Amino acid sequence: MTKFRDKTIFLVIILCFLSASTSAETLRLPLVFVENKEDEQTESKLLGLNIISVDLGGTKIAGGGVKKDGSFYSNPKKKMTPAKKLGKDAVLDAVVDMILETAEAGSIDIERIDAIGVGSPGIMNETGLMVACTNLALEGLNVADELESRIKARTDKNIPVYVLNDMKAAVLGEAEGRNRFTYMTVSTGVNGARFNKENIINLEEATSINWRELEKITNGERIAETAKRKLKNITKHLILDEAGGSIDNITAEHVGIAANKGNELAKEIFAQVGEFLGGIIVKLVDEEYPELEGKSYDKEIFVIGGGVSNVDEPLFSAIREGIRKAAAGKDSSLTDKIELVKSTKGSKGAIYGAARFA
Repeated sequence: MTKFRDKTIFLVIILCFLSASTSAETLRLPLVFVENKEDEQTESKLLGLNIISVDLGGTKIAGGGVKKDGSFYSNPKKKMTPAKKLGKDAVLDAVVDMILETAEAGSIDIERIDAIGVGSPGIMNETGLMVACTNLALEGLNVADELESRIKARTDKNIPVYVLNDMKAAVLGEAEGRNRFTYMTVSTGVNGARFNKENIINLEEATSINWRELEKITNGERIAETAKRKLKNITKHLILDEAGGSIDNITAEHVGIAANKGNELAKEIFAQVGEFLGGIIVKLVDEEYPELEGKSYDKEIFVIGGGVSNVDEPLFSAIREGIRKAAAGKDSSLTDKIELVKSTKGSKGAIYGAARFA
């Protein structure tokens, strides 16, 4: 273990979920936090194993790895996720391709890989069976078993594969140095999960909030659609310029760039998104969490991730305003209980988390 200076108090938290035989979400590798009480800096390390991790998204597949010395690296190449209509083989083979290419990117021979972690969309039961997966052709499969057999067929190596929900993978990726927080992702989808040191609670499953309806209002596709609708009969506009002059090319990223340049229409679009998200955050802190855990806390950190979070201040300012509006007329201390921060891992959150899970 790395040496730390004197007067450091070590707080070692080992997240041990159920064994692989009883849970699809086993944390085989200890996640060790070493907390320095003197200056509140926190260090963590995954020691002694070569791990490959993959973020299997609805549109893209990304990979990364952790080497035995604890260092993390990313595979600079990404793959497009095969469409659901192409079937399970196309998706599973693409994931195996990413695993092998990521090992090569890290200059690690496949024989030296100790474990593989995969963050995937969908809901898995206690045996690891994918019971629901809207965007990918994986329903009815034990994805870990499928990947292990395909890796064996291509490399003649038996490497354990561990699969968990991609939202929970992103939460694990953000968990370093934090004992409790809520993670919300705003991207192609919108969802949330709460980490409280001992477990990860999927807010879609545990709260009364209709996340699918929220997604229709606040996700990246809706942001782009709103901009396209408002610019339908306009030929010259900053958002159009950012999209190369074509209204069909507009994405949430283009709207975000325009908002950062001060464009009023773009800022107005994000103000609507922020108002909805701020309202959800207030509802969670004011109503859902006390009921969920039987108590409330002095401070709740909300980590905002996903592609839309890259818009930065136009989005975060809008969320803060949404929180202020939603908290009006409630407990005056409510807004003081909410701390809003941007994801520290960005698009690599699920990759970090899948590595910790493996």
